[in-house]
Amino acid sequence: MTTDGQEQASQNLLNENLSGENSQSLNTETIGTEALGAENSGTYDFQIEGMEIDQEALEEAKPIFDELGVTNEQAKALSELYAKGLQKFQDNVDSETETQKQAQAQQWKDSITNDAEIGGKSFKENIQLANQVLDTFGNSEINEAFKDTSIGNNPSIVRLLVRIGKAMQNDKLITGQTNSHTDPAKVFYPTMK
Repeated sequence: MTTDGQEQASQNLLNENLSGENSQSLNTETIGTEALGAENSGTYDFQIEGMEIDQEALEEAKPIFDELGVTNEQAKALSELYAKGLQKFQDNVDSETETQKQAQAQQWKDSITNDAEIGGKSFKENIQLANQVLDTFGNSEINEAFKDTSIGNNPSIVRLLVRIGKAMQNDKLITGQTNSHTDPAKVFYPTMK
């Protein structure tokens, strides 16, 4: 995919290279199948190792290939070059995404460690509370999502889990206290002698 500026720049470069005595007989409009002397049926059938051909993109490229007189082998070579460029671009995007993800996770970890509510001296205890909440109410899918996305390091999420854990600690079973020295009849009927 090219922009109008790129096409203009390519045309200017071609015109510069063709300047001189042959510039009158050749121009960008005459360069095509006839000018290059290549014969092509307009059918491009090839495979790129390790990649599935995007048939829609190939259909878009066919008129350009035909205009330039590109053979099947040349189309394959151009497509392989394009695929390598795409793979390199994707690798760069993946690398940058991973770098940003790791930086965000580290920033969150530092923020949790230094947080007034959940960090500091009570950090380990609070992390244990958060993990207890996950163990009690979570499942393998939640744990996997926390691990894969690093969302488990988000200070807001950790703070929420710690608050839930602390609230759960306050819930204790209150049992009645019995005084073995008191006669139950006197407790129920205090006026009775």
